[in-house]
Amino acid sequence: MNNKEVGIMEYGICKGIELRKMGSKWLIYDMKKQEAHVINESAAKVLESIDKRMTLKEIVLDVSNQFVDVEQSILNADIYEIVEQYEDMGIIEKL
Repeated sequence: MNNKEVGIMEYGICKGIELRKMGSKWLIYDMKKQEAHVINESAAKVLESIDKRMTLKEIVLDVSNQFVDVEQSILNADIYEIVEQYEDMGIIEKL
């Protein structure tokens, strides 16, 4: 798969997954597995963008607009890593 194809891929949140803010912390709650994962703000923003049914390219733009003080290459790498981890964990899926 080339970079162009990666950019147009769309993801969705799997059934039974909820994003919750509890105080200053963000949690991903998997109702099927009865597991919770504490995540940071940028990881939560990625999941919120995925919930809007954005392509990977749109997710990068959306999150980048919220974290303008972070170097773009670092942010891009973080977003791709987060998406890959979420997919491996069964939190998101390709549509």
